Amino acid sequence: MCVINIDIQTEKDLYFVITNTILSLDKDVFTVDYVIRVLKGNNINEDIPVVKGRLKRSVEICIQNLIEHGKVIEEPRKYQLAK
Repeated sequence: MCVINIDIQTEKDLYFVITNTILSLDKDVFTVDYVIRVLKGNNINEDIPVVKGRLKRSVEICIQNLIEHGKVIEEPRKYQLAK
């Protein structure tokens, strides 16, 4: 896996990081909470001004976008990466 340092200054930066994190998960089936745990493990948390109080909602938005583009399949309360 390749690690890219990103200075999260805008909402677009945040969505980029979240989307790439989701697409590179080591699990095919995941939940919003799992994605948040992975992000926090990568130092993406509520301390970043752009994130402040919106991490969960931002993850949900990114997942919905990936569903609309056919990259993620929605199941009740969990999601699966499309093959």
